[in-house]
Amino acid sequence: MKFEFVCSSVLASFLVLGFFQESVHGRPLLMSQARPRPDNAAAFARWLVSQSSWGVLNTISSDWGGAPFGNVVSFSDGLPGKGKGIPYFYLTALDPTASNALKDQRSSFTISEYNLGTCGKKDPENPTCAKITLVGKLKLLEGTSKEAEFAQTALFTKHPEMKDWPKSHNFQVFKLEIENIFMINWFGGPKPLTVEQYLHATIQTLPASAIHRIAEKLRSLGYVEESSNDTADEALPPGPNSPGEIFIPFPTRLPKYRVGHTLDPSWSTPENPDS
Repeated sequence: MKFEFVCSSVLASFLVLGFFQESVHGRPLLMSQARPRPDNAAAFARWLVSQSSWGVLNTISSDWGGAPFGNVVSFSDGLPGKGKGIPYFYLTALDPTASNALKDQRSSFTISEYNLGTCGKKDPENPTCAKITLVGKLKLLEGTSKEAEFAQTALFTKHPEMKDWPKSHNFQVFKLEIENIFMINWFGGPKPLTVEQYLHATIQTLPASAIHRIAEKLRSLGYVEESSNDTADEALPPGPNSPGEIFIPFPTRLPKYRVGHTLDPSWSTPENPDS
């Protein structure tokens, strides 16, 4: 099953791509940020981090003689579409990851593009299916600090169920203070990328008008945005107070489609990475 789709008035002179991705709620998510070219290492790294919702956080185990301990954790680097590049985590010392970090802050955090559904049928280890490891120190944030408040908002926005996790478990906000970056997103080995380049990179965000036009096309095909009585879980239309994303329920087996945007109305892409 394939379809062609054109949105013809959204960008000035170049092509960007949007994707359907599974959100943390299990609903397809129309991503509001374009996948950068692989040769734009800093922007690509920021895109990969901002679009992801989980990864493997590695710490030095205090119980196993200093062996590395990897743990699957959820994270956020900011509000949807407005990521800052710094991963924040909501952890409890009842779990080894936080307990380890409180004794030895050295850590690394690994994310794979495969989780986004944008690698098609490529194997996760294929160099063109990007992967990034951020190396640094995992630090506990002061609970009353502005950064902790920002991080908690970012985490609860991306992972709404976190706010209902047991208070008795004493979850706290941690951040990864990045010192080194390892990323492969194409052939030829890891991309040279400094922390400064990474933090100052910008990624293309699709205009609200483009998101709306895509949504209208999907509505015409019979798909309707989900509604919810839970405001924290409700998909808002793009706007100054919204995440700039639209959630739309799809049949379980509907393939993920790649949607092209260009000024040229004669251009379209039937490309389906899952076909």
